Parts: sequence; C-alpha cells; structure tokens
Amino acid sequence: MQLGFNRIFKNIFGGFKSIAHNLQSAFLLNGVPYFTNATENVYDIALARSCIHTIATHCAKLQMKYMKNDVFQDSSDLQYLLGTRPNPYMSAFDFVYKTASLLYSSNNAFVYCHSENGKLVGLYPISYKNFELLEYQNNFYARFRCNNFEFVVPYEELIHLRRHFNEDDFTGSSQASVLNPVIKLNDSVTESIVNGVRSSNKIQGLLKASALVQPDELKKKKDEFVKDYLDISNVGGIAVIDNKFDFQQIKLEPVVIDDKQMQAVANDLFRYYNVSENIVQSKYSESEFNAFYNSSIEPFAIQFSLEITAKLFTAKEIKAGNKVILSAERMGFASMDTRVKAIQTLMPLGIFSINESRKMVELPDIKNGNKHIISLNYVDLDKANEYQVGESKNE
Repeated sequence: MQLGFNRIFKNIFGGFKSIAHNLQSAFLLNGVPYFTNATENVYDIALARSCIHTIATHCAKLQMKYMKNDVFQDSSDLQYLLGTRPNPYMSAFDFVYKTASLLYSSNNAFVYCHSENGKLVGLYPISYKNFELLEYQNNFYARFRCNNFEFVVPYEELIHLRRHFNEDDFTGSSQASVLNPVIKLNDSVTESIVNGVRSSNKIQGLLKASALVQPDELKKKKDEFVKDYLDISNVGGIAVIDNKFDFQQIKLEPVVIDDKQMQAVANDLFRYYNVSENIVQSKYSESEFNAFYNSSIEPFAIQFSLEITAKLFTAKEIKAGNKVILSAERMGFASMDTRVKAIQTLMPLGIFSINESRKMVELPDIKNGNKHIISLNYVDLDKANEYQVGESKNE
C-alpha cells in the first residue's frame, strides 16, 4: 500500500514546480530540522497498536463540517470532499483514522492539501520515513522520504498535527527515548513466556556412561537420546535407556513473568496513550467514555479543526466566518436514558430543534423539523409580575 501511495505522490508532484537547489536546513531557536519517523517498533507491539487503534477509531467517528457564519454548508463541494471523499482512495472515516493513527504512532502527522487551479481537490495523509524542514528566502519547505521516493512541498500546503510539542520548536517530541524501555520490557515479557513454555516441555539432564565408552559411541548415544526423547514431537514425557547409561535429570525452574508484572507493562502504555483498559477492551461505562472523550478525542478534534481551517482558508476568509469543525454528533456514547433526559430538559428551552432531538434517539429527520420550540412555562424575569398578576410597569 505504501508503494501505491508513492506512485500517487509521484503523479501529484510530477508536474510540481521545481524548487531552487540552494534550499538550506532551517535551524530554529531550538531543536534540529530533521525528524526520523520510527513507528515500526511501537506499532509492532500488540497493546500499543490496540491503544492507537482505539483512539483512531473513535476520532474517525468525528464528522468534518464546513461552516460559514456557524451555518453548515452541507451542499458545497468542499463539504463533499471533507465529509465523504477527502481523496480518491479514502473515505472520510479512513482519512481521519489514518491521520489520528499517524499522530499517535509518531507524534507528528502531515496531510498534504492538493489544489488545482486554486481549488482544493484532495487531502492526503503522508506516511514517511524521514522529514526535513528546509528554508529558502524566508519560506519554509518540507522534504519527505518515503521508501525509495522523496519530494519537497511548501510547508504552508501541509496540515501539521503535533503531539508532545515540547522540546522542539517545530515537531512533536520523538517517542523513542520514552517508549524504548517499554518496548524492551515487552519483548522480555514475551520471550520469558515463550522460553517458559519451551522449558516445561523438555527433559534436561546428564547422560552418564556406566563403563568406558568410545567418544564416537558416546556422541551417537547422546544424539539418539536427544532425537528420541527431547524432540518436540515427543509428547509422552517418558525416556528408556539400557544399563550402559545412567540419566540424571536436572530440573530448571523457568522464570516466568507473573500477572502483576505483565499488568505493570500494560499500565505504562495505557498511561502513555491516555486510555484505560476498559476503553481498549470496549467494556466502558458512560462516565468512563466521557472521560476518554474529554481527554483524548476532543483535544484531537480541536487541534485538527484549528489547523485545517488555517490551511484551507485565508485570514480574510476566516474572519468572514469560514471554518472547519470536527463534530461529535455521530459518537452516540450517551445512554438512551441520558439522551431522553437531555431532550426533556433542553428542548423546552429552545436549545434543540425537533430534528436535532430525533437524531439523539437515532430517528430520521422529518419535514419542517428544524424548528425550535419553547415551553410557555418560561417567561422573562422582567415581565414575571405582568404575566402572574396582570400588572404592567405603567400601572
């Protein structure tokens, strides 16, 4: 798949205007302009991949919406691109999933905004091996290396999401130094379990000759004994030898990681990705998911909304009310009781329209359902006396 996207980017950048050869590395106040994306070790840990997958899946439920003066532009070309097909090879769900997955795998995610004749025609998440920040005439450029292909694009055409944005002025902090101990510990735990299983299925000991035996015969008897009784296919656990040899078994107790130590390794990853075990295993309560949403999903939605708005619109367009938001309408993590209570409380105040209330209980829209209704039991505080006793201010 990576090679396929390399061909895609080659087609996109094949006619890209060549940039001057005297591009220089852009050294900012702190940090270096070169970033290596070492995601393989992290993504190859089953629990780490589960954490990343959980976060990315719930982020992908967010709905990208093009808003103008807080009005949803549902019939615009831009909304079709954002909400249905960001590029010819990805659905909106896949696009957000991949972007979130790249962010949590490497702390840096890049999305290329591909325009033709001044019109946005595609958004492409970039899977890269190395990234380098370059500068020429006070403009920044990014050089990406993907397998056997590299390309350079203006940084202003990239949506750049960062996580653990601390030590470097430009990129999110590398995960290597933080996760390497966890990776090594995880490998040790796995190796300990495998070795423990192997050791428990083996007969180990000394084969002692009761009389003088020639070295060739001794080696032959040893090989025969190993073949007959120490081979993995021997599941009986019984060995038979003649009186020329005496077998003395050596019992080795394999060191196996216990449940508490294994849980400690898991907790390190849960804390790093800011998720809980119940969230990863999809057995969370409503309150647990609310905490997960507030700590992981909502920050991603805010960060992505601000960055994509800044890269798709000019400052003048943003001031005129154009923006992209990531809405959580489709997440539906509240229980049915909670949704009904919210409708009963907020709909009479005019906060929810009829169709918005129907969406909360997973019912389709109805005609003229965008109206907001309000209870007549509520009145302006300044007019309370007038309504209750018929007195007016003039009286």
